[in-house]
Amino acid sequence: MKKKQILLLSALFQFCPFMLACGSSTVQLPSINSTKSYDITDYGASTTALDNAKAIQQALNACKNDGGGKVIIPKGTFISGPIIIGSNTELFLSKDAILQPLAYGAYPTTISDSSQYPDFISADSGSSNLIIDGTGTIYGNGPAWWAAYDAAKKKFKRGALIRLNKCSNILIRDITLRDAPGSHITIGSGGNSNNAAIRHITINTQVPSHNTDGIDVWASHVDIDSCYISDGDDNVAIDRGSQYIRITNCSFGYGHGTSVGSYTSNVKHVLIDNCTYENTDNGVRLKSNTDRGGGEEDFVFSNLTMNNVKNLIYIDCYYDKQYSTPANDKTNAKAVTPTTPSFKNIVFKNIKGTSTYKKNNAIFIYGRPELHVRNITFDNVQLTAPTGAVINFADSVVFKNGSSITAGTGNSISSTYDADITWNTTQTSKISVSSVPKADHRTKYTTSGKKVLDNDRH
Repeated sequence: MKKKQILLLSALFQFCPFMLACGSSTVQLPSINSTKSYDITDYGASTTALDNAKAIQQALNACKNDGGGKVIIPKGTFISGPIIIGSNTELFLSKDAILQPLAYGAYPTTISDSSQYPDFISADSGSSNLIIDGTGTIYGNGPAWWAAYDAAKKKFKRGALIRLNKCSNILIRDITLRDAPGSHITIGSGGNSNNAAIRHITINTQVPSHNTDGIDVWASHVDIDSCYISDGDDNVAIDRGSQYIRITNCSFGYGHGTSVGSYTSNVKHVLIDNCTYENTDNGVRLKSNTDRGGGEEDFVFSNLTMNNVKNLIYIDCYYDKQYSTPANDKTNAKAVTPTTPSFKNIVFKNIKGTSTYKKNNAIFIYGRPELHVRNITFDNVQLTAPTGAVINFADSVVFKNGSSITAGTGNSISSTYDADITWNTTQTSKISVSSVPKADHRTKYTTSGKKVLDNDRH
């Protein structure tokens, strides 16, 4: 590419940082032409049955075989084993309907592996035009699962309440999900699903509840809008192969926030806009490691409000590994490979956030010494936290338009190492290193080798 073209692209990113993330193509919604309906009680389902899986599956099969339509879960509580939906099917949960998987101990394992439990609602491979909606509830009966998992010496794999792999044209709306055994909703696996819209749903799950992710995305062209999500793990996780992802107008309660990763290869064109975070462990978190990344770019996080969030903005390319000092990590830098995390072109715009949790940082950025994170812009971002920012192994970090970092103890910036930072704001001062007291949850070090934080293993 010619030098003039490179300069032009750089200028476009600086002046139009939303261009790529906001320019994604529209999600294709499902289209079901049939007006036929299939009430599960017509196939033998009842609120007194111990397991309605056979009856519900018969209704779903009839719908699919007839060319599609609406399968209705009426008012009442219906207990069931795992079920599978097919193309051109709307699974409708009526008002006051509760669809509940069998309890732990009664729920079947997979045929091939007795330590793995199937997903509760899944779809035929290659299905399209799938809708799960209504104002009813899917109750996961989770507490017994969590207790059994925590007590087990050999860990078992819990299925999701809803998992739609190798599917397209998906709509999930209006329903409530509670207390999943594991994750609540998973779209795709390694990028093999596409075109999904998740709107106006509620996920409200008890904490602590390990690995109860709200929505896991491994797909392209996914819109998540106007949802409330509170759970025991990632509120939303965006993983390998996910592209053109929009999360808008959502509210997040307990949980680990909106995460990219930890499997991040080819994750790009992500927009998170007009969302609130209340008491979450993290706000925006990008996490990866040398065996999980490659090709991450174009992220816009805008118009966000974070209240009492432990870690406000967090980029970690050593995820789930122990840190050394930045100088020692540089000495032991690895060779760059196709799976080395390569986060670049990241915009944080119009964000206000407060953290009051012990000694956490306002911003934490720890790239790789062999491949720095690049092109990070903080535009009108005001953060208040017990300690300031850590920015190590990062190129072209820009603070502008009144961005500020207010630290309860020490300086606005507590550590920089191999960091190229530009200050186009009068609100934040450039400080190389300060003596920051030991804080909880992550192990981080200043350039002099002083321990700053203990590792957070979310």
